[in-house]
Amino acid sequence: MDMVDSGVTFSYSRDIKGAQVAEVFDGIVSWLKGEGATVDRMQKPTEISALHGSLTATAIWKKNAEKTMTFKLSEKGDLVHVDLKMAPASTEFGYDVYGYQKKIQSGWGQLAEELWTRLEAPKQSG
Repeated sequence: MDMVDSGVTFSYSRDIKGAQVAEVFDGIVSWLKGEGATVDRMQKPTEISALHGSLTATAIWKKNAEKTMTFKLSEKGDLVHVDLKMAPASTEFGYDVYGYQKKIQSGWGQLAEELWTRLEAPKQSG
């Protein structure tokens, strides 16, 4: 899988309370598969790289735009810290990236929020 470095990366992070790092790792992999993403690399239990979305998205800031997603997990006491970096996977949208950084940060941030909600859901009900 070719991943293009557009030079622009969008960063998100979350601390997941009361979870084990392996459990969060498995939750991310399950979510990625459910999203139809292609997992490129896994180093259990701390690193995941995937290609998410499609080149047929109508705009780079849409959460379904093609992007690379890189996750790094670490334990901090009773928390699992998740760092997520997303970057355009193609130069197809190269002209849009710099002009639409705020829209991308927001649109892709919605995708990250969906993941955080899923990872935290079992902890909230338990």
